[in-house]
Amino acid sequence: MKKIICTFLAAFVILTALGINVNADEEHPEVGWEYYSGYDLLGGHNGSASFAYNEICWRVQRDSEEPRIHYIRQVPIVNSEYLDGTVRVPSTMKGYNIHYIVGSCDFGAFDFDLENKYMKCVDNVIFDKDGKKLMSYAARNKREEYAIPEGTEVIGYEAFASCCNLNKVTIPGSVSRIESGAFQHDNCSAYELPDKIDIIPMYCFYYNDKLTEFYIPENSKLRKIEDYAFFGCDELAEIWLPSFEISIARHAFSYDEDLKTKTALRSCAKPFVTAEGNCIKWDKLPGASYYEVYQKTDGGEYKLLNTVKGTSCKFASLKQGKEYVFAVKPFAIIDAADGYEGIFYHECPDTFTIEGTMSEDISVCI
Repeated sequence: MKKIICTFLAAFVILTALGINVNADEEHPEVGWEYYSGYDLLGGHNGSASFAYNEICWRVQRDSEEPRIHYIRQVPIVNSEYLDGTVRVPSTMKGYNIHYIVGSCDFGAFDFDLENKYMKCVDNVIFDKDGKKLMSYAARNKREEYAIPEGTEVIGYEAFASCCNLNKVTIPGSVSRIESGAFQHDNCSAYELPDKIDIIPMYCFYYNDKLTEFYIPENSKLRKIEDYAFFGCDELAEIWLPSFEISIARHAFSYDEDLKTKTALRSCAKPFVTAEGNCIKWDKLPGASYYEVYQKTDGGEYKLLNTVKGTSCKFASLKQGKEYVFAVKPFAIIDAADGYEGIFYHECPDTFTIEGTMSEDISVCI
């Protein structure tokens, strides 16, 4: 018996090393543990005998909230010679109808079943059938720019993750939700966020180390930035927020040794200033912690005069008949929001300082 078992194991290792999928046949390309190889991916291994799983590309899973709904997601492939090729996207696996796909696909193109009842593929990008949710981008596609179609409402979980050739993604105004990790590890240098987005989710732009510009509309509904949303985006010098009324998770950005954000946080929040005699006043901005009062010099530069927590500033030493020009800049200090409860290996700040926008000049003459 021992001899039979040893012979069987030896044969298995040899077949695996030679790249022969011992769990599949021509009629049933599925392999064990609900994995799927797809045609034109079968081939030689890299020499390791790893139970024939280093040529796998899909895994079927049940939705935890709706057990009858099944989705497929990619699992890593060792055989890099296939990565720029075409991958088959099945409509069924293990007898399950596939309703959606999760995450970008590390191939150059999709071979998609046009009879699929739940999804469609347009220009090597997979959407749900009505085109409202973008699910998966062929991450090794050769194009450098991609415009998400108008009418798309959701960019799915890791949908554009690790796209190695994309330098620009245009997001239409119809998009109202972006899911976690959607653009992590990408090469794009700039993004413009639609005004409907209210949350930048976890890992959304994680380690996008080429990101230098990020545009948020002044009328944006953005109210929350979650953990690791911009972590590793060290080339992003600044980000402009629509207001001070925003929640920023403790681990949202990368920080220097002094626990200051490497990305300067600025806001479109701007006070409207009026003058009355030798005093200037402004309405309190929601979320503002204090205000800096500046005097504009004859050379056009601004000189900091005072820092106040209130909404007025009185000048005692103004000369009659002389015109003075002042301006006010607001600041907010907000507590870092508690977000993900996992274990972190870096220090992070307890508060964030957001610099607002300087007011229009106000003239004072007494």
